Formats: sequence, C-alpha cells, structure tokens
Amino acid sequence: MRRFLIVANQSLNTQRVEQAIRERAEGGECEFYVVVPATPLREQVVGPGDRAADLSLTLPERSFALAQQRLDDALARIGTLGVTVGGEVGEVDVVDAARSALSRFSADEVVVSTLPSGLSRWLRADAPSRIARATGLPVTHVAAEPARH
Repeated sequence: MRRFLIVANQSLNTQRVEQAIRERAEGGECEFYVVVPATPLREQVVGPGDRAADLSLTLPERSFALAQQRLDDALARIGTLGVTVGGEVGEVDVVDAARSALSRFSADEVVVSTLPSGLSRWLRADAPSRIARATGLPVTHVAAEPARH
C-alpha cells in the first residue's frame, strides 16, 4: 500500500489537491495523512466564517482553530473520495510540521500544496525543496488555482 503525506493550509481544500489525491488513488490501494501547519494568522487570509474570527481566543489559539477547521473540512471531503485518510494540525513551521507528522505516519511521497506563485510564503521560503531535504522523500508541489476576479 502506498502512503502519502499531504502538507497544506490555505490551499488545502482546492481542486488541485483533490486532483492530486485522485491521481494517486488511481494507482491502487493507498492511504493519506494530512498535516495543516498552524500558520500565524498574519500570514493568512481569514474569512468571516472561519473559526479564527473568534476574538475571544488568543492569536496562537486562533491560528490553531483555523488550521483545525481546514483539516476537519479536508478530512470530510477527502473521505468522500473512498480513500483512507487521517490528519493533524502541525507545528507553525511547515518543515517542522512535515517532519513531525512523518514521525507518526511513514509516507512514500509528500505532496505540498501552496498558494500560487507570487502569493505563497511557502514558495518564497522554498518549502517544497526544504521538506525534500529534511525528509529524504520525493516531494510533489501542487499550486492552487489563481483567484479569478
């Protein structure tokens, strides 16, 4: 059975991530594990329906709540694809989050989903390459679709 770690935050619940999961599932029996780093709110776009809008929480708690909300939504959505999936909210640093998740879930490949080039802090920090170096695993980068106005 092939095993895949998905690392994403703002771009987690996009068509490109779903497509990457479907493509891997077509190759036979597989399992997925999603890690959503608790990225600080100042580095994200937060909508009015997001749990992070709860001003009774501290900023770190709001970052965690938003990551948990995205994880919960993703697990429900990915589960409808007929694959085995689990996940966790990870550390703030994307590389540390991936490394930590891999200590609990051995994977054959890491899929890193980011915002489009120009918007993505993870791409500016070279996160996909850094994760590959830190884990020794093949890393596939998936960029979210640019927003259309």
